[in-house]
Amino acid sequence: MPDLEREYAFLSYAHEDLEKVYKVYEGLKKRKVNVWFDKKDIKKGRWKPQILKAISRSRDFVICLSNSAIEKTSGENPGFQDEELQTAWEFAREQDEKDFTIIPVRLEDCGRGDMRLSGWQQYDLFEDWEGVLDTLAVNLGGKSLSDASAKDERTEDEKIVSTIMGKGVIFFYSGEYNRSLSSFEAAINIKPYLPEALYNRGLALEILGRPEEAYKSMAKAIVEAGGYISLTKAIVESGGHISITKAIMEAGGYKSIAKAIVEAGGHKSIAKAIVEAEGYKSIAKAIKEAGGHKSIAKLIDEANEIKNIIDKLK
Repeated sequence: MPDLEREYAFLSYAHEDLEKVYKVYEGLKKRKVNVWFDKKDIKKGRWKPQILKAISRSRDFVICLSNSAIEKTSGENPGFQDEELQTAWEFAREQDEKDFTIIPVRLEDCGRGDMRLSGWQQYDLFEDWEGVLDTLAVNLGGKSLSDASAKDERTEDEKIVSTIMGKGVIFFYSGEYNRSLSSFEAAINIKPYLPEALYNRGLALEILGRPEEAYKSMAKAIVEAGGYISLTKAIVESGGHISITKAIMEAGGYKSIAKAIVEAGGHKSIAKAIVEAEGYKSIAKAIKEAGGHKSIAKLIDEANEIKNIIDKLK
């Protein structure tokens, strides 16, 4: 018996977010995306078989994340507490990655404590609702309202990595850190120098109590990001400078993130990126208070940016 044609973008969410998810649904429909939404498509009778059937006929699984969706999850009790959301997620994550994409969409700035994952093809609607919906719709086979010529230009490998990264993000937010780590490592196997995967792997390792490996992964992420300001800015704004400073102050091998960066030849780019991202105020202050300003100053000086940091510390 031939496989059913996959035709939907399945919309999954926690019921506390229903009002916002209605807006997502309406926005995607306007952009010509074939969305399956329980409030519109579920019929009378048992809900679970209908949801599982809809997912099996979907090519995309759009999971809407918020503080309400993830606040009750933890390492001791992983999984989403919203029954329908958890049921849909458990089934979706077993689908074949070759023809099924998992897409995290954040409705608000949410995370696990101070930790914010770096997204690769992650969609943060709270930053630019209409603009991000345009990008999401195009990648779901729909249209952009702001640019009629916009196309999904991802390669097949990029699409596969996208769903693997999506799985990792959802595992992380649902408190399943070991499975999250496995997903990020699977993405790295396909794209070894993907900064977002390296950085996210570092966060998962840190939570799992493996700091040396975590700092090494984060250092490599910073180096591979090169001059990309966005990643460094995300690290600084998420409070990541605290972990980086701790790593810098540790001695020996790859416990020192500074040494790891230098050995990878990336010290110039990270110093420049920190300054350009305007994150040097907090990271420089933290380094100074930790007594390590002399050691990092040498690295930053090689990027010809030390004067900026000294001025801000006066």
